Amino acid sequence: MIKQILKWLHKTCNLFIVKIRNQSIMEVKMDGGALFLIFLIWFVLSIVIGFLASAHGRSPVLWIILAFVISPLLAGIILYLIPDLFKEEEKEIKQQEIIQKETEKQDKKVYEENKIASSEVIIAMEKLTLLNNKKIISDIEFNGRKLKLIHDIKKRNISGRPEEFLGDLILLLEKNILAAEEMAQIKQIVFSFE
Repeated sequence: MIKQILKWLHKTCNLFIVKIRNQSIMEVKMDGGALFLIFLIWFVLSIVIGFLASAHGRSPVLWIILAFVISPLLAGIILYLIPDLFKEEEKEIKQQEIIQKETEKQDKKVYEENKIASSEVIIAMEKLTLLNNKKIISDIEFNGRKLKLIHDIKKRNISGRPEEFLGDLILLLEKNILAAEEMAQIKQIVFSFE
């Protein structure tokens, strides 16, 4: 059957070419076979445009219809000129990934900068105690500053594990710089980070 179709197409094409050679362009008369061949080629090219449209992220059915109505060549030119949706989507995804990586990097940097080490707390508490012992700040100011420092721990992230952080602060408890209630408050804050 396929051989018969190919023979018929070959015969029709040859007849069409012979008719064009024997007559001027204005006198070319097309019989049913030649019209069918032109229609078939037009339809196949429209389907090819549909496949190309699908590869560019466009609706293949819409482009087949458009190519069939206006011409496959014109539809192909238009398809070539408009942006490829798949490439645009890939570009957008890459931009979003870059933005996300930058945001994560910035967040990590802020997180790291915001960390407080137990040594910072110890040094600050010892300095406050020294200022209080030298009567540079009053007991009320001393206790207020200690509370502010404890609340600063709540706003920041601790460096290291909570057990290590609290273990380092035992020194302040032994020197009576921190009261047991204040240490319990710090413990509650530190373990809330987990």
